[in-house]
Amino acid sequence: MSLPQTPDSGTPLTPEVLSETLRQLQASESHLQGLLGSAPDSILGMDTEGFVTDWNPGAERVLGWTRDEALGRRMSELVIPHRFREAHENGMRRFLKTGHAQVLNRIIEIAALHKDGHEFPIELSIWSINNERGQGFGASIRDVTERHKAQESLRNSEERYRSVVEHLGEGMFVAQYNRIVFANQQASQILRVPNEEIIGSDPVEWIHPDDQADVLELRQRLASGQEIARHYEARHIGHDGVVRWLNIRPTPVAWEGGMATLTFFSEITESKQIAEALQRSEERYRAVIEHSGEGMLVVQDGRFVFANHRAAELVQMTREDMLREGYLHRIHPDDRAMVDDRRQRRLAGEEVPNRYEIRLLLPDNVVRWIDIGVTVVPWDGAPGTLTFFSDITERKQAEVDLQRTSSEREAILHSALVGIVLSVDRKHQWVNDKYAEMVGYTREELLGQSTALVHTDLEAWARWGEEQRVALQATGSFSNERQLKRRNGEVFWVQMAGSRVRAADPDSGVIWTLLDITERIKAEQSTRFALEQQKELNELRSRFVAMTSHEFRTPLATILSSAELLKYYGDRMPAADKIDVIQTIENGVQRMTRMLDRVLLLGKAEAQMLEFKPTLLDLVALGHTLVEDAKTQHPDCRCTLVTDFEVQPATGLYDEKLLGHIFGNLLSNAMKYSPQGGEVRFSMWREADQVVMQVSDQGIGIPTEEIPHLFESFHRASNVGEIQGTGLGLAIVKNSVDLHGGSIHVASAAGQGTSFTVRLAYASGTEGATA
Repeated sequence: MSLPQTPDSGTPLTPEVLSETLRQLQASESHLQGLLGSAPDSILGMDTEGFVTDWNPGAERVLGWTRDEALGRRMSELVIPHRFREAHENGMRRFLKTGHAQVLNRIIEIAALHKDGHEFPIELSIWSINNERGQGFGASIRDVTERHKAQESLRNSEERYRSVVEHLGEGMFVAQYNRIVFANQQASQILRVPNEEIIGSDPVEWIHPDDQADVLELRQRLASGQEIARHYEARHIGHDGVVRWLNIRPTPVAWEGGMATLTFFSEITESKQIAEALQRSEERYRAVIEHSGEGMLVVQDGRFVFANHRAAELVQMTREDMLREGYLHRIHPDDRAMVDDRRQRRLAGEEVPNRYEIRLLLPDNVVRWIDIGVTVVPWDGAPGTLTFFSDITERKQAEVDLQRTSSEREAILHSALVGIVLSVDRKHQWVNDKYAEMVGYTREELLGQSTALVHTDLEAWARWGEEQRVALQATGSFSNERQLKRRNGEVFWVQMAGSRVRAADPDSGVIWTLLDITERIKAEQSTRFALEQQKELNELRSRFVAMTSHEFRTPLATILSSAELLKYYGDRMPAADKIDVIQTIENGVQRMTRMLDRVLLLGKAEAQMLEFKPTLLDLVALGHTLVEDAKTQHPDCRCTLVTDFEVQPATGLYDEKLLGHIFGNLLSNAMKYSPQGGEVRFSMWREADQVVMQVSDQGIGIPTEEIPHLFESFHRASNVGEIQGTGLGLAIVKNSVDLHGGSIHVASAAGQGTSFTVRLAYASGTEGATA
């Protein structure tokens, strides 16, 4: 469509001319609007203040705002992201003021803001508009998101390919016109040459001089279009002087408008060395196999596919005949079915014995025994059975002879009167009938079981194992006496003697003989017990004699001297003096009587003849009575007696006589063994279901090491000095406490006083005072 023609100045402006001109202008504008509306890009207009004056459908599609929403709003608010708005507004103001702009009439890439808030890349072009309606701006916006994605994908792809090339794990270079134009880092590492030295060089330079001619020939053939091997091997000698083997794979490729050779290569020095070592190893193994003392066979599909020289000797066939015949040819007819069944099941993956013994039937009906070991192996891509075998005919005959001899010896060993055991690794390998009878198990139950089965203590069993191993290694034998346990739990004594089967090797086995000595041990224990009793009796007798000789001598001497005074001077003595002498005699007699009473009382207690007769008793009242009696017996005592009776209720069922023995002795001792005086305290209190009674003093105390013997008859502490006593009182106290079912505890040390604590079960009197 052509633009409307403006009438020249000579043409009169008639209404018809004006109408035609208006029509053409409207048609032109409509045409332009149609072009803008169908344009894929965003076309928009704005005034000098930045307000949108036009907004085409492309802008609606790209930016999300409708024409009605956009018109009259600032373009920067609709399109420009927040971080760029201030710079955009400043640039527009600068242009209006100075006429200079950095972005007008240029295409720039920036981020645009969509109506939904997300940003996307655009190409933006802004131009100024000057017409009769004033100044303004036009803008074209093109969404380049897809182009950016394509560029990003291309960059990623290029980076991936570059990464692949640089991390191939093998060297790669491109040679054009016999010069290297590209090489990866791995090429530099393999050749031990800097990359910059590789670029521009002839690849043949890096080949060992002895291999260069062959490589040049291959290159010429490749250049002439001839086919060559896909890969070849050549040597490379680097700057370090070390020769290395390379595997090289060249191929022609197009490169920057011309042909080039793309070559991959890797170092195979180690694999070459391994291959050479493998070849040497194979030769050695072949030599070993061919000179082995055992036959070796490989069976596949029911036929031999390999047989060594020794196998042919053992079956008395040539190797050619063996490979021709079926593998069962020399197997004894009675063993063939078993051998073939096991082979098939083994190949099927079932569990079958891998080692067993079979017979061969050789020419002239000669039968030979062989021991075979079989396993499945891959052979030429298919499973086969590898078999090693050796002739054991002589051994089998020896076993028969040994079995016969062993049966005779076993009969003798079973008839022995002592237990006999063959132990290997401390397990029963063989036992005779007598041993099985001793421990109460059958022979079958014992075989294979640990010897710990018949021991009473696992820790002791382990400790004895170490001791006997040391002795067996050193001397070859070991013996001791120990307790064993029968099946029913009964413990009995045995005398054990063991000898190793082989010298200096206790692990090969130990033969043990065991003799039941339970009765002998019991007799010895009875004898020892009797001797101990006799010893104790003798000690008791000695202590009794010593005590009586000391304790009786003093009052007897007093009585004798008093009697002599009366005999020789009685007629001249005043009546008062006579009474004093007679009183002295009476005191001596009473002292001897008390001592004899104590001896008799102790005798009753030890003979279990001491009676326990509990009655309803007031403990507090009894306590006060005993304190007063103690004061009367020791009128010259310098001690202060203190009572602390907090027992409630105070009444209960106790034996008054026995309590008198207990606390009469304890109070008397507390006062007697406190020669320097001090406090003697007698306390009573309740603890749960017990009554606790305690007598403590500040006297000479008892040596700690002598406390365990304190309640033995006639025992006196070593620090009593000249203080008189019989050593019977505390023995009587202990028996009296035991009859009450109570306990007594001593706390003392030499020079630190003594405390006796008696605990008796509280027995209330509500359950029968006449018990």
